This record gives sequence, structure tokens and C-alpha cells, in this order.
Amino acid sequence: MNHRRDIDGLRALAVLPVILYHAGVEFFSGGFVGVDVFFVISGFLITGIIKSEVDAGRFSVINFYERRARRILPAFFMIVAVTAGVGWFTMLPEDYQGFAASAIASALFVSNMFFWAQADNYFDAPAETKPLLHTWSLAVEEQFYLIFPVAILVIMFFISRYRRKDAMLVLIIAAATLLSFAVAVWATSHKPVAAFYWLPSRAWELMLGSLLALGAVKPARRQWHAEAAAFIGVAFIVAAIFGYSRTTPFPGLSALLPTLGAAGILYAGLDGRATVAGRGLSLLPFHFVGLISYSLYLWHWPLIVFNKIYFGEETSPAVVAGVILASFVLATLSWRYVEGPFRKKPPPPPAPHAGTYFRSLRRRRRADGRPVRRHRLAGWLPRQIVSTGGGDHGPAPV
Repeated sequence: MNHRRDIDGLRALAVLPVILYHAGVEFFSGGFVGVDVFFVISGFLITGIIKSEVDAGRFSVINFYERRARRILPAFFMIVAVTAGVGWFTMLPEDYQGFAASAIASALFVSNMFFWAQADNYFDAPAETKPLLHTWSLAVEEQFYLIFPVAILVIMFFISRYRRKDAMLVLIIAAATLLSFAVAVWATSHKPVAAFYWLPSRAWELMLGSLLALGAVKPARRQWHAEAAAFIGVAFIVAAIFGYSRTTPFPGLSALLPTLGAAGILYAGLDGRATVAGRGLSLLPFHFVGLISYSLYLWHWPLIVFNKIYFGEETSPAVVAGVILASFVLATLSWRYVEGPFRKKPPPPPAPHAGTYFRSLRRRRRADGRPVRRHRLAGWLPRQIVSTGGGDHGPAPV
């Protein structure tokens, strides 16, 4: 899948409202919907990667999880370690015990269930003093990706005999999406806290992005179709950011606005088409914030919580601005020195070639000056291997 700068900008449009909402900036009363935008982006990108590798016949579940671990774990465990160190000096003993339990739950990617068991409401005051509360969304994602790739392979195995297997896969994922959405709508009314935290009521947001990646909707035929989709998408997200609040029943029907908005922006650029909204999201500031968005999301909440612990609930705008600025600085550093190095898989060491080995034997001599005899197997090897260093027998491509 080709890199799209507008998706980096969409990440910025997701993470900035989350930070400003958590920082208490009044106008961003619905900034929490940025997490839902992230879910749609994640489902779109990860499913696109899975699809391209399956089509090429080189998809591996082990490699998928290995890449996922390199992408998520280094920065995540760094944040947990730093938060644990700061919390040791700033938190009360009973609060630190609760933090330690949440750190274990976060490391096991079950923190969504941990915080669900503790909270009456995501927005209640005690929840806002938990430094790892924001890891619930990472837990939802990882639980989804623990199931989804394997489910795709199983489904494809059973439908491989059919001629229109791609369409059948889309129909099955669409049915699962609708089922999860129905669960979300019901649970938002009857079990609102569980609806907010649990995977069954959130999976449809990730699968909405998956459907786009699987080609459920064909790319826009005309430019104005793409322009309209991108413009409406941005408008939907902005409307949710400034129109929603803590009293908005969420997720459920209310989650359609930000998720369909994100889907509209992703849809507009399916065939690489550029739109006015896409070019705006591709501008350098949005592009850069999108690149550091994961680290930014990880850093901002612990800093906000420790600021409240140290200064109290009521802090000056200057202190809040300082916390946001510190989040950007630390996110940039961790993106550059933690995320980047671990994300790149080191190349395997070059395999020794038979030709190199036997040429070295020919060059070696004994102490008395006589050359070492060539190994008897050297004469049995094909000439191109001995002379050129292996031909097609080099390291397998990564």
C-alpha cells in the first residue's frame, strides 16, 4: 500500500482534539471522538497490508505479529516505565498500587476490561487521575488484531473454492460490522460503560476501515465525487469534535459521525486521487503531527494526570500550554529515537556463499608455503556457484 500523506493529516485531525479535550480546552468538548477516527484508520491500513500480502502469497501471521510488536511495544513500554518511575515519587501508596495493577493490565492489553471493571463512567473524576487510562484504546486494537488476521485466513480457506471469493469475504466482514454496530447501539443504551470499553461494541469501527481496504466501495469515478466525500468527511469529524460532549451517548449512533467522516476521507483517496481537503491534510504541520501521533497519544495523558496530581485540578492556561508543549517535545524524541529504530527490521546477516568459502581455501597456504588442498566437494558443485558466489542461492528477500 502506497503511503498517503493525507492519512498522516487525518491522524493529526484525530490526535489533536483528543489532547485538547483531555487538557480541558472548552471548545473541544467532543475531542474524544479522535479515538474513533484512529480505529477507522487502523482498520483501513492494517487490512490493506494483509490483503496485499495475501494476494502476493507471502502473508505470515507470525510476521504480522512481529511487525505489530515492533510498531507498538517499544514506545508503549517506555511510557509505562517512565510513568512508573514518576508515579513512585508523586502518587500516594494506595494510588500507586492501583497504578501497578493497571500497568500489568496494560502490558497484557486488557486494560479496557480493567478500567471497565473499575469505572462507573469513562468521564468520571477518579478515572481522570489514572495515568494509563488512555491505553484502553490500544487494548481494543490489539484484541481485534489478535483475532482478525486469523479470521480472515480461516474465511478465505473456506471460500477459496468459490469464484467470487473476494465478494463473499466483503459480505462476511460487512455482516460482522453490522452485528458489532448493533451491539454498540444496544449497549450504549443499556450498558454504556461496557459499550465504551469493550471490543464487541468497537470492532465495527475498525471493520469499517477494513471494508474500504477490501474494495467494498469502488473508487470515485469523478473528481467532484472525491472532493465531496473528503469535504463531507472533514465536516463530519469537525462537527463531532465541537458538537459532542460528555453527555452525548457514545458510542452507538453518535459514533457514526466521526467514523463515517474518517471513511469519507479515506475513500476520497482510494485511487491516489488528490482533493482539496486531502492536500490540506497533507501540509507539513499536519503531516508531521500525524507521524508522531502514536507517541503523542502515549505521552499526553500521563503528563496531564501528573500535572493534576502536582498542581491540582485547577491549573493556569500557561501550565496547560506547557504540558501540551512537553507532550510534543517528548513525542518527537520518542518517535525519532524509539519508534523509528525499532520499526525498521534489521536486515539478516548475509549468508556465506560456497564460492567465497572455496576461494578462501585456494588462497590459504600452510606454514611451509604449500597451498591447502581444495575440499573434495568443491569439484561436485556447479561452476556458477563456485565462481560467482551463489547465483540465486543468496539470502531470501525480507
